[in-house]
Formats: sequence, structure tokens, C-alpha cells
Amino acid sequence: MRKKLEPTDKTSDTYDVAERAALCINALTGATNPLADHELYFWACFFRNPVAMRNNIDDWCQTKFMEALPLLRIASGSRARLEVDEVWHRVTLKSIGPDGLFYLPLTGRPWGRGGGCYPQGKPVACADGKLRGTKDPAVAQFSHPFLNARQFNALIVYSLRDRNSFWTDLMRKRVARMAELIAYRDDFCFWLDVGYEPGTPWKPGATGELPSGMDVNYVTGMLSYCAGKYHRLTGDQQAATLGEKTARFVIRHGGYFGSGGEFQVDAHFHAHTAILIHLLEFAAATGDRDTLEFVRKSYEWAKTPAAGGSDTIGAFPELAHPSYNVYESCEIADMIGLALKLSKAGVGDYYNDAERWIRNHFAESQLREEQVPLIYHLSGKQPPTPVAENETAWRVAERNVGAFAGWSRANDWAALKSNSIQHCCTGNAARTLYWIWLEALRFNDGDLRVNLLLNRASREADVYSFIPCQGKVEIKIKAACKAVYVHAPGWVKAGSPRMKAAVDGKAVRARWEDRYLALGPAQAGQRVTVELPIAERTVKETIGAVDYTLVIKGDTVVSIDPPGRNLPLYLRDHYRSNEPRYVEVERFLSDTVVEY
Repeated sequence: MRKKLEPTDKTSDTYDVAERAALCINALTGATNPLADHELYFWACFFRNPVAMRNNIDDWCQTKFMEALPLLRIASGSRARLEVDEVWHRVTLKSIGPDGLFYLPLTGRPWGRGGGCYPQGKPVACADGKLRGTKDPAVAQFSHPFLNARQFNALIVYSLRDRNSFWTDLMRKRVARMAELIAYRDDFCFWLDVGYEPGTPWKPGATGELPSGMDVNYVTGMLSYCAGKYHRLTGDQQAATLGEKTARFVIRHGGYFGSGGEFQVDAHFHAHTAILIHLLEFAAATGDRDTLEFVRKSYEWAKTPAAGGSDTIGAFPELAHPSYNVYESCEIADMIGLALKLSKAGVGDYYNDAERWIRNHFAESQLREEQVPLIYHLSGKQPPTPVAENETAWRVAERNVGAFAGWSRANDWAALKSNSIQHCCTGNAARTLYWIWLEALRFNDGDLRVNLLLNRASREADVYSFIPCQGKVEIKIKAACKAVYVHAPGWVKAGSPRMKAAVDGKAVRARWEDRYLALGPAQAGQRVTVELPIAERTVKETIGAVDYTLVIKGDTVVSIDPPGRNLPLYLRDHYRSNEPRYVEVERFLSDTVVEY
């Protein structure tokens, strides 16, 4: 169902989750190779002439796109390039073997044999019992724990959306095969960083030194996520046991976290936060309070200066170190996801963290149309470079609008002059966009809870946010509510009499419940208005060993100094005005909400 807003019912031009989801779909479907079953172009480089995208082994990150795309269609209603969805469904089914595992083809994809990050150089256990590498032409296709775990997520999304046992049958086979290939020790288990050919007889050893480091923890932790989701969906006990044993390995034996959840020195930030999301999903599905508490402690540590990020703007470094000043979008997406899911699980109230980071570095990390001319300007300054066989230079900037920065700085979208986008960041951030849409507004048992003060439409209520231009939020009630609760933003103290509410212009008496302003019942057709104080302040902060001056209005950065050089961020003079810009939009009201 689509509804175009009436001209008199305009919305302010502030952060709109559905609009950002539709923008992201442009990149999810546009940054693909139509001559190769719409395979993802993993890399995009703006600091070359011409601007180009490139296929290589890292294109397996398409599994993240396949997970996020149907979710963002639910949030936005966008039907752009539906043919990509159809091709990906067909490719998915062709790539799943009789054992339920997802296999990555190498024959006919020469770029898949080398020149990438992961799983480049990993051994592959072959059907003849030998171990070979992906560069060996004898290896025509292979599976890998990471590929299977991340692609498993797409199957879960399809199953939740379609309510079709076909997908759960595929997942059941995969869980059984993964249980055969995993290594067991005592009361825990872990996945070795090894690929598999179809029909391999290889079995992991149950003895020897325990593996450690990023790879084994990353892939093992991801199995916890899959197991938790699948267990919640089906009640499968084998999946619950796998999740429990893999979580125990990561927390107690993997050597990747300290006892208080601290990351290892100079460790990859995303490799830790992604594991935390995996553990959180398992713990929430099974009611494991100890694991939930571990995730909470680690999340709290990740916000400290020791981890190297900026809690103010939500810029978290590629490597967890105070002086590291390059930020992947993966990290900020993970931290927002953790904030939302910890809050949903009742472990703490971190909605203020999420909203502050969404409004700042997360919003600024998403490529927008107005940046396209700057990209081609950057490219024009570079010497000509031939376009290779595995590359394309056709409308690259336009096709990546909606993607997320691979490496940014606090003031600049493009920090590195090698590759500007690594689309693992787009895939992770796209999934987080859905989580933002899902958690921004909740209607349960007649209670309406507005958790994030962002523009958001639903069948029960529409939220119109004027923040940061004005300290005002309007809620158009569309279904009778027993009670309406509005979460106070971070700069407003709980219990403050300066946060006020009215219904149809008439002031109402409200009470505080923790961080929520409880407004009582509301009827369909009424309009609830919440007003709160908002003003600018100047903050000086060192982010990644660079001193910045931030002008902040509410929780939104409206100016940063020094400014960026390549694709500058926080060009937000319009937010400093007390009168917002208005736009007319199409609002999509989905019949389907996937609890993911």
C-alpha cells in the first residue's frame, strides 16, 4: 500500500529511515555485474581515472547483500531492479549442494582465485582427501564456514518473509552438515578456517593446540548467530547445542576477548563487534543471561577511549587503537546494531547511543547523490588507468549512491586513495538500516513506543521528526493506543519538566518511566506533539589523534573543523536553521514485518 502525503501534511527534511533504505537498495542492486549473474563488484575506487568497480574473490560478500535486500524492500517498498532479486534466488539454489552447504564457483570466474582479502589462500579439503588452495585449477568450487554462516542468514530472512518450509528444509540439511564438519573439544566446539569441496571426507582433528585469532573466532562466532536464529525459528535442539558450544569457545577459549570483554590490542574492531552480535542473537534466542551480560560488558568497553572510537559521533576505527584514524562503516553499523538489540533484550537502555550515532557518522557514511559530482572531480585529477577485464567504469558513482564508506575519517567520506568502497561495509550497514527501521517504533499489545525520534511511518502511527532544526516530534495516531511512550533523547535529562506533550494542541499531563515520557492513551486520528529544549554547543574532541571542533545541536553534529578534503562530511548548515526544510514523500506501509 502506497500513500502520497497531502500537500498540507508535509514532513521535514531530516533523517528518514525508509528513504535511506531505498537509497541503499540502489547500491545493493546497482553495484553488480549484469554479465555475471549480477555478481557484486566488491571494490569501488574513486581515486582513479576513470572511476571503476572491480570483481575479485571478495565478491562472496554478496551473501550480505542477499540478506539485506529483502529486508530493505520491506522497510522502503522500493521495487527498483527486482530482476536482481530473481537472479540471486536462482543463483542461490544452484549454489547449494545436496548436503545443504553453499558452494562458491571458481570455474569461469578467474577473479575468484586470487587478489582479495578472504578466504584467499585458505586450504580447501578436496574430495580426494588432499588439501589444495583456491588458486589450484583442480578446485572448481568450494565451500567455507564463513560463506555458509553468512549465507545462512539470507535463508533465514527468506524463511521469515515467505513462511515456506522449503527454506527451513535447506537450513536443516546445512545445520546437520555443519555439525559433522565442526571440531569438538570437551564442552565446546569451533570451526577451523578450512574450505571444503563437495563430498570431502575430511574430518577436523579433536586434538592438538587450540587455534586462536580473528579467523577462527569470527567464523565460529557466526555459527552462534545462525544457530540462535534457526533455533528460535524451528526449535531445533541440534542448532541450540551448536550455538551453546561455539559461544563457549569464543568467550572462554578463543583468546580473542579479555575477561571483561576487552578487545585484543590492535585487533580488528569489526571482527569483534560482529562476534558480539552473533553471541547476542544466540543468547537472546535461548535466554542465556551470562552471555548477554558478557556482550553488554564488551559493548561498554568498545565505547571507551581505549577502543579508539568517538562515542560522540559514532566513528569507530578499523583497528581498536586510540590513534587509529580510519573508520569502516562495518564498525558503526555493528555498534548501532548492538545498542538496539541490547535494548530490545532488556539488558540496558542504549537507544540514545544508537540515535546519536545514526544521526552522525552512520548517516554521513552513506553516499548521497550530491556527492557524485565531487567523485568525478576527484577522478579527473588522477592519471588515466586502463579498465581491466574484471572491472567496469560505467556510471560507477551513480550506481553506488546509497553505499557506505569503506574507509572514512571523522571529517571525510574518502580517507584512503586506494579503494574507496569495500562493499562488506555496505552489506553490514544495510542490515543495520533494517534494524533501525524495526526498532524505531514498536506497537505491542496496544502500547506504542517511539524508541528513536526519527521519521518513520507504520500502520499504527507516523512519526514526523523536526530534530535537529527544532526540538519537536509529531506523532500521527492511526490505531487506538492504550498508552504512548516517547523515549527522551540523550541531551534531555529524565524527569525534566522541559519535555512537554500535547494532543491535538491541548497540553497533557505526562509522567516519566525511566527514559520514556508516558503520555497515556490516544485515539486514531489524534496528533501527539512532543516538544523539548534544543540548542547548539561547541565541543572539542580528539578523534583518531586529530583535534576537532564540533558544533552540536541536540545530539547532531552540524559542523566540524577542520573540514574534509576529498568528500567533506557534516555540511549541514540547513540543520542550524530553526525552520526545517519540508519535502513531500511517498510513504510505504508494509503488510510484512520480519522480526530479524
